Amino acid sequence: MKHHLNYSKEDPNYILLEKIFKIIGSRKSRIIIAFKGVKNTNMMILSIKILFTAFFNTTIEFVVLRA
Repeated sequence: MKHHLNYSKEDPNYILLEKIFKIIGSRKSRIIIAFKGVKNTNMMILSIKILFTAFFNTTIEFVVLRA
């Protein structure tokens, strides 16, 4: 079952996705990813964000604009 995402600040799915993106993009997450041996942390974070959008039935443009 896919959750549909309304591009509204009041939508709980939108709020959840914004919080997830904030955590994934944090400095602590970048340090953890780099510690695991990933050379290009920016590409890895973008890839993780794209994977999360699959659960919300949205497009990649949403991630690129939020990156």
